[in-house]
Amino acid sequence: MPRMPTVPTIKYLINQFLVFFKSYWWVPIGLIGAAIFYFISSGKKKLILEMFNEKKKLAEEELSAAKHAYEEEIKINKAYNGALEKLAKKQNKSIKEIERQHKEKLLEVAIENRGQKDKMAKELAERYGLKYDP
Repeated sequence: MPRMPTVPTIKYLINQFLVFFKSYWWVPIGLIGAAIFYFISSGKKKLILEMFNEKKKLAEEELSAAKHAYEEEIKINKAYNGALEKLAKKQNKSIKEIERQHKEKLLEVAIENRGQKDKMAKELAERYGLKYDP
């Protein structure tokens, strides 16, 4: 049968606990403070995670839009270079000569038709006597 602790033993253990608590009072206070902070901030964690996920989604959308714009720019540049090559062959001149000769006109057409690549290609084809195939 197990032995019951005696009164002096219980007093001794309580005394040892109080000595420990006097020496290291900051340990239980810190643990209680950490527990309180954890339970108070647990609701805010969800909000912060949602905010970061929304920012991540917006950043991905911006990146895909920039990538799409870059691909469109490449297509426009290829069409422009192709039209210049055809014009150069037709007029028996180099591409640089044609660019120098028609630089101002090309800039005006590009500014007027910004964002409308089909209209720009059609206008350039009509202006320089080329055939436009959409």
